[in-house]
Amino acid sequence: MVESVVEGTSGDDPQFEADAHIAFILEHPGMSDWLKTALQEALPRDPIAVLNDLEILNLVLRKRSEALITGMFAK
Repeated sequence: MVESVVEGTSGDDPQFEADAHIAFILEHPGMSDWLKTALQEALPRDPIAVLNDLEILNLVLRKRSEALITGMFAK
């Protein structure tokens, strides 16, 4: 489980809220293994490196997915 959730901090702490969302995803049986693995591997990493990688993933995977979906409907 995510560290600040285990420690029990709460309130208006943005990290607590983010960690609670992450814990929910990691524990949810309907979430993909790919997403869970990505989250688990991102947690110990430098947050700036994570944000940089997120931007790249968002750019390339969004464009690829949109192109594939557009191609499916064009047929």
